[in-house]
Amino acid sequence: MGFSFNCTSVYESVDYGLRQTKESIGSIKYWPLWGVEFAPSWANKTKPYASIDLEMFYVDSQAGEDEHSCPGTKTIRTCEIRPAVVQYPVTVMVPSEEELDGGNIVTHIKFFNDSSIWELGTNLDGMTQIDGLKVMDTVDLEEGFGKPSTVGALSYIMNNLYRSSANLINDNTWDILAQGGPAQTTFFCRTE
Repeated sequence: MGFSFNCTSVYESVDYGLRQTKESIGSIKYWPLWGVEFAPSWANKTKPYASIDLEMFYVDSQAGEDEHSCPGTKTIRTCEIRPAVVQYPVTVMVPSEEELDGGNIVTHIKFFNDSSIWELGTNLDGMTQIDGLKVMDTVDLEEGFGKPSTVGALSYIMNNLYRSSANLINDNTWDILAQGGPAQTTFFCRTE
């Protein structure tokens, strides 16, 4: 058992430093840097299976040429995560005749070497798996709200482990408000 995913990505140019200088002075301003959240999506008449919706976004930025500029790209990714039967890149090999004759019962496990490099911001549109896993079949769980649910339990667990957010705050000085363990807490920006 495993998961398949179907993601779409949208990219938006941002410059929070310039935005700060153009907005009114005296009020606290918040700009989103990072966010991850999971929610169950129940089976219905048009979608006969339950799944998990992942909503995430992150900002990748750098110091700009202007002293107030901090240009970057905000990646907004939404994914439908479905239970699936997947083929893991593992082979279990039977012991050789020599090992059996010597009384050594050793099982060899070989992991395939996926040398793919997944850069930050890699577009996952049209993909159902990464890292050498192969989706063999998706599993339709006809689960609904208010009933015992595998998808609901998994959404709950994933939120407890991975839900997080980070916002850039400016109240005459820059700061980051981070919530959740995996929140991104580094934002490169010139502040003066």
